Amino acid sequence: MPAVGAVVAIVAGVVGLTAPSSAAPSTPLTVTATARPASGSTVDPGTTITYTLTARSPQPFATGATVVDDLSGLLSNASITSSAGELARSGLAPDATHKALTWTLPALGSPGAPTSATATFEAQVAPSAPGGAKPSTAAALQGTSCVVGDPCATARPATGAST
Repeated sequence: MPAVGAVVAIVAGVVGLTAPSSAAPSTPLTVTATARPASGSTVDPGTTITYTLTARSPQPFATGATVVDDLSGLLSNASITSSAGELARSGLAPDATHKALTWTLPALGSPGAPTSATATFEAQVAPSAPGGAKPSTAAALQGTSCVVGDPCATARPATGAST
């Protein structure tokens, strides 16, 4: 079984998002991006990478928060292979203009509500991806940022196309 790499970004007291009044004023929301093969591992052209986004909040967090997964570091050397229907079932909406997937979160952490939610998609490294290319993603709560090198991003070097 392939290893799973995990990266985490913690967002507390996000401006414009309010938790129910029973929640602490600064409710943490953790966004985790995992990849199989694991982030940092080398991938060959043609490899399919499975990405899973997880949002967790042990305390009440209001419905409607949006996670944006920046795919600009992925799409130059890979393509999304999940169908539109598969993306929709995971709650993901493609945004071709911004090279991103958006994910509107359900309520988390409230009585009767789950404390986490997940969304999954797949991408395939292009057969022509050059050696050293690093297909990457960066998921963060909308209005915050995440770049490769931050703990909320995934990246893996490609071995390069055969010549």
